[in-house]
Amino acid sequence: MGLMFSAAGCGNRIESSAKAETKEVDESKNLDLLKKGFNSITKEEWKKIHISKKDFNGAIEKMTEANSNGEKVIKEADVKKNNTVVVTFNNSDGKSMENGLLAIVFDQFLRALYTHSSYYDGSDPTIRFVDLKNQLVQESDKPMDTDNETDDSSQDSGHKILSKPGETSTEDNGEIVTLDKIADVQKQTAMKPLTITVDQVKLLSRTNISPFQLKLFKRMTDQKVTEPLRYIQITYKAENTGDTQIDWQGIESVETDNGQKLTIADNNILKGNDHVFAPHTENEGVIGAVYSGKAEDLHQLKIAFFPVKSDDSGQNITVKLD
Repeated sequence: MGLMFSAAGCGNRIESSAKAETKEVDESKNLDLLKKGFNSITKEEWKKIHISKKDFNGAIEKMTEANSNGEKVIKEADVKKNNTVVVTFNNSDGKSMENGLLAIVFDQFLRALYTHSSYYDGSDPTIRFVDLKNQLVQESDKPMDTDNETDDSSQDSGHKILSKPGETSTEDNGEIVTLDKIADVQKQTAMKPLTITVDQVKLLSRTNISPFQLKLFKRMTDQKVTEPLRYIQITYKAENTGDTQIDWQGIESVETDNGQKLTIADNNILKGNDHVFAPHTENEGVIGAVYSGKAEDLHQLKIAFFPVKSDDSGQNITVKLD
């Protein structure tokens, strides 16, 4: 995905000032923000980004190049009429699990780029994924629901909620989830007008992961991904006690007592971490930060929350896992 964003900055050059005065120029703005990576861009930063048609076309053309492993995943990608983008996978596998998961990943990135480009006219684009035989893989005119592709809320799998260290559960895809450590926290902190409660922290590990699923996890974290895949799952809720809508980015980072600082924007294999609160409402959140150490080396962690406003300070909560 990084290739897409680096490509967005190529090819767009402002012509002479004299020509610009006589003809409106489709100009990209603040493309440097895209270099941060998709998960690191805040909502306020997205508002500043604009991608010209030329740069958008350059980005999706870059998608057809071979990746670092020499694999050419996408054969072609084109913008069609009626707010439609068609992506052709470089295989004839139709609705295979791999194509389905790739469609979810690429849809998220393409949709964000498109809605901040000159192609966007106020309505969501239709993004269509097909294979080399033009077999439909996925088509949607709204963001795809990824909740079923990762852990669900505070549950560690769809079959069993793990509550004691050593317990395991097998998921539908054959992956085995083991609970290594758990802390029922119920700690609160306040960042007016938000009141935040950390409910529970778990250290979980996954084994029996397919090679493709490991690749998918690698796209979601900046940490080294191996098996067993250990991650820190934090469930929390926040209440807006004020009278105005609040946009809040949730957990900023998790720092372990053995020196790892995990930035959640670049390391979250579970649900989204951003929240929009109407006045006097409560939202729940869950993150899963990949942890590269041993279970026995993790005893305590510090959870840092984003501030409500950019000029405010955030808050920290320390949790013991012994």
